[in-house]
Amino acid sequence: MRPLAIAAAGGAEHGLGHVLRAASLAREAVARGVAVSFHVAGDERVRETAACEVPETPIHPWDGVSDIASGARGLVIDAPHAIGELLAAAQDSDIPAMVLDRTDQIDAARWTVLPVLHAEPQTDSRVRQGADWCVIEPWNLGLRAPAYPGTRDLLLVLFGGADTDGHSLRVAEALTAGPETGLKPVFVVGPAAPAARARELAGYGEVLHAPSRHELYGWMGRARLGICAFGVSLYELAALGTPALFFTRSEEDVDAALRLAMHGIGRFLGNAADFDAAAVLDALDDALRGEWLAYTHARGLRALGDGGGSKRILELALTGTTQ
Repeated sequence: MRPLAIAAAGGAEHGLGHVLRAASLAREAVARGVAVSFHVAGDERVRETAACEVPETPIHPWDGVSDIASGARGLVIDAPHAIGELLAAAQDSDIPAMVLDRTDQIDAARWTVLPVLHAEPQTDSRVRQGADWCVIEPWNLGLRAPAYPGTRDLLLVLFGGADTDGHSLRVAEALTAGPETGLKPVFVVGPAAPAARARELAGYGEVLHAPSRHELYGWMGRARLGICAFGVSLYELAALGTPALFFTRSEEDVDAALRLAMHGIGRFLGNAADFDAAAVLDALDDALRGEWLAYTHARGLRALGDGGGSKRILELALTGTTQ
């Protein structure tokens, strides 16, 4: 059986979101009985993360075009770096290629899928986007949002798999200087973060160092509120019914963050490079005092649709159609 080739990339600069989403698709394919050839670019932590996510599937290094597309029934690429040569190789071999989460290769790929709500609207017939195409991993695993607020008593702080700029520490220091919230602070340190990050945060609250995704989802479902970076975690929090205050890590993401906030998923606090502790505390106080938390809990869940994005993406990649 010819495999579906999946190529993903991540690391300190780009985080783990692309690799984790690709792993979700790989797991869905395996569950359908589809053979997968999974190729990953990045450092050792990225490869380890991919191996943990899909232990039944060998992880191959992606260090160039190599022969990723050779003999495959289709190719799915989820990576922020140069992919033109790989797409050209797929075209030469007449292998249908799909690109996720970027629009610069629409003419080179057979399909482009934007599995997010924050993408700029596209009119090209080769592009799929919106809630129907969102990859919602908690829902893929059968997890749903616990009651809100219920017994939720945590303030969960998480800035992705890397957090090389130490934004979680800035939030920790701000929380210490601010008034009591009544919520227990818990800081998530990702597997690609600097080794000292967990030690730095230990004096500010409980620290979760490189938890598995399933473990992390349990904590997300216990949180009353999250503080996070713009990215996959923001969607996962919303899927588990947890409102969030969030930052971008790049000015390039500001427009997309504003579009996402318009859907009711989180409150955008600006670019993390312009971090303002007082503004964070004001936003936190405002969120905890009013109806925004309960409203955002419900609105975010509605915005994400039915959670069938992984199935639709795979169906399109494997058959060229969707039901």
